[in-house]
Amino acid sequence: MAEISLSIGKDEKHGLEASVSFWTRHLKISVDKEAVAGSKAWAREKTATFSVGEKEKHKVDVKASGSLIPQIKVWVDGELVATG
Repeated sequence: MAEISLSIGKDEKHGLEASVSFWTRHLKISVDKEAVAGSKAWAREKTATFSVGEKEKHKVDVKASGSLIPQIKVWVDGELVATG
């Protein structure tokens, strides 16, 4: 299983957690402990795009890929900020 956890925002902080299972390829994404996206479809690559924040808005893209070893990448406002 690949997992990643990070904080998004400068003044308005939000916690993002994402995981993808090696066996099922199930992608789970939550912000501030609330599910925002997920995919149970069997695919080599999955992508989720959503916004976080009220006053300080950010566009977040999460991509899960890899056939043997799953990997998660996170972009915030178009900038790669984490890989796991």
